[in-house]
Amino acid sequence: LAVSAPNTAAIFKIGVENIRQENFQQALEDFTQIIERQENLVDAAYSNRCLVNLQLQHNAAAQMDCLETIKYNSHNLEAHLNLGLAYYRLGEYEPALYQYQQVIQGDQRDYRAYYNSGLVYLALNQYSKAIASYQTALIHSPKLQTESKSLIYNDLALAYMMLKKNERAIFNFSQAIALNESNHSPYYNRGCAYHQQGNYQAAIQNFSQARTYPTNIPNMIIYS
Repeated sequence: LAVSAPNTAAIFKIGVENIRQENFQQALEDFTQIIERQENLVDAAYSNRCLVNLQLQHNAAAQMDCLETIKYNSHNLEAHLNLGLAYYRLGEYEPALYQYQQVIQGDQRDYRAYYNSGLVYLALNQYSKAIASYQTALIHSPKLQTESKSLIYNDLALAYMMLKKNERAIFNFSQAIALNESNHSPYYNRGCAYHQQGNYQAAIQNFSQARTYPTNIPNMIIYS
């Protein structure tokens, strides 16, 4: 007996499950199949394929998919957030900031938009704005996992260090370490801050501590 082709909803469900299982290449094929059918769930398929392309580091493709999603629904905040990340990775900082502002206008409590804005401001050497964005992200992320919050404190401290405010930098690096002692980056960065202060003994201790931990700590996943 011939087996009928799975309907669009079934393929979409499989694609979502492949994302959950981190089978991103297969998920890409699932959502592409839905888009090519042009039946239903096309807007959701573009949105999910944008996310998958971000996971695969296909940033230009992610940008195109998110733009298509927004054509269907300009109020899709996840699409704006992910589009901002695609722009950021492509070095298009002003468009990235615009997308994060769209998210904030839709949900003033979305810490991810503030955090991502901080990354952009840091790349633009606008350190005071980066600090303000990171601090706002922390205010709106009380239930965030400690490992992820540790990364925000680390980036906040980096912005302070770029402004030569090493005491504040050291304090925030210490906050990052308290939340996740297995992350080597705050130890190394705190060592750099101590070195800038001329506290070489403390710098050596932190550099030694940084070598104790693995260097493959995963980056924070801001998109969802």
